[in-house]
Amino acid sequence: MLIDVNKFKKIADESFGKIRDNFTARCDWDIYRNREKYTVKYGKDISFSLSGRNMFGGDILRHVDYNKCLFSPLRGKLPSAAKEYTFYYFDGDKLVLSEFPMPGYSSRITFYLYDNNAKDLVTFFVMNNERGVPSPSFSELVHSVYDDENRIVSCNIFNNKTGDVSASGEYYEYEGARLVRAVKFEEYSKDYKPDKVMLEICPTLIINPFIYEYNFEYAEAAVFCEIIRKYSREEDTSKRFELKNAMLAGLKKYEVDCFGV
Repeated sequence: MLIDVNKFKKIADESFGKIRDNFTARCDWDIYRNREKYTVKYGKDISFSLSGRNMFGGDILRHVDYNKCLFSPLRGKLPSAAKEYTFYYFDGDKLVLSEFPMPGYSSRITFYLYDNNAKDLVTFFVMNNERGVPSPSFSELVHSVYDDENRIVSCNIFNNKTGDVSASGEYYEYEGARLVRAVKFEEYSKDYKPDKVMLEICPTLIINPFIYEYNFEYAEAAVFCEIIRKYSREEDTSKRFELKNAMLAGLKKYEVDCFGV
C-alpha cells in the first residue's frame, strides 16, 4: 500500500538530517581530486535540463511526466565545440562521479553511492573560495530504495538549491513486474509559510507538498497512465494518456523495466 502524505512528512522531517550527514560523510573527495585516473564518458543530461533531476537518479515519474525517456547516450570522446556536456567517471563498470563544468562560475559534482538495496546520489556545487581553494556546498541528495527483486520502491529527494531544504518523494506499487500505482509528493518544507492571499482565494488548496497520484493500465499493446493532482480538498484535476513506445523502449534499454513491454 502506498504511503499517505502524513507518513511522507514524518519521513522527511525525521530522516533528512541523518541521511544527509551519513551520505555526505561517505563522499570520497579523493575520487574528485584524482578523477583523471578513472574512465570518463561524456553526455548531455537532458533529464536535468528538462526536469531538474539527475539523469541517473532512481526516480521514474519524471519520464512519465514528459512521456519521454530522459536518459541520453554517453560518448567515449568529447565532441569538438561541445557545450553543456556532463563528464561521467567510471571505476570499471560502476559510475562513481559526474561533473558538469560551469566555466567562470563553479562545477556541479555528483557522487554515486551504492548499498545492497539502495543507490544514493549526493550533489554539491563546488566554487573556488577567496584563496582559490575549491569549496563544496551541498545541493541535493537522491535516496532510492530497491526490493529484493531489484524493483524500486521509493525515491526521496532532498533539495537545498534555495537555501531552504525541501523534500520530494516517489513511492511505487507493483503487480508482479509491472508498475501499477505510484504517488509523488513535491516540495515539502516543514518551515514553509503559506501565502495569505493564496489561502484567502483557495483555503483548502493542497500545497506543501503538492500531491500527484499515478495509475497505470495495461492493454494488449499499450500502457496508459492517469495522473491525478490533488488540487484541493474539494477538487482533483486529472489527465489520461498513452505512454509512447519509444519512451518505454528507452527506459528498458537503461534497465528501468517496470512496464512489462
